[in-house]
Amino acid sequence: MNPEIQNALQRIAESQTRMREQLIEFSNINSGSFHVAGVNRFGAAMQELLAPLAASSELIALDDFQATANDGNALRKPIGKALRLRQRPDAPLQVFLGGHLDTVFAADHPFQKCAAPDEDTLHGPGVADLKGGLLVMHAALGALESSPWREQIGWEVVLNPDEEIGSEGSAALLREAEHQPAHARGREMQHVETVPAILHQSEPVGEGKTCAQRALGQRRAAH
Repeated sequence: MNPEIQNALQRIAESQTRMREQLIEFSNINSGSFHVAGVNRFGAAMQELLAPLAASSELIALDDFQATANDGNALRKPIGKALRLRQRPDAPLQVFLGGHLDTVFAADHPFQKCAAPDEDTLHGPGVADLKGGLLVMHAALGALESSPWREQIGWEVVLNPDEEIGSEGSAALLREAEHQPAHARGREMQHVETVPAILHQSEPVGEGKTCAQRALGQRRAAH
């Protein structure tokens, strides 16, 4: 194995205790889709966590959630802000990472606190979907930023606040990232590859189960 990669994996392994503590803290922030204050609190916490990577970042206000209520009337509810970060938009290889800030557990749901039945297990809101995944993303980006390949790879992260309710409020933001990657906005670039991926939890591997990562990955060349 390449020594640089081996060193990066070793640093990630050594950070597991800190990541576990961070996950407990994040899980205890209620970020149910319609708990705007909680979603925004978690979004601000993720922005602070990612700040040492020195990417440009912004919290973006979105339109209200809209649906038809059971009585046939229009239903509107405010949602939290999305978080977007961009790093090295001119690099020849671009990576887009999409994830979400919200969970399915409302502010009045009984499942509110993270529990640790043993040193290898956590049970809590968003532990798997997707707060644990966002910490994995953070570790991976930190490894990239410390690597000798960082100048060749740019990245964009969008964390939306409404994935669990259909992502309608953030759909335009996600489409913008899909169709107009940061490196292509406003100018023409040659020989640029983009690698988009949507982060989601995977099922544990065991008897009767397979590891199924609900994500997409593709490569696209812009000329």
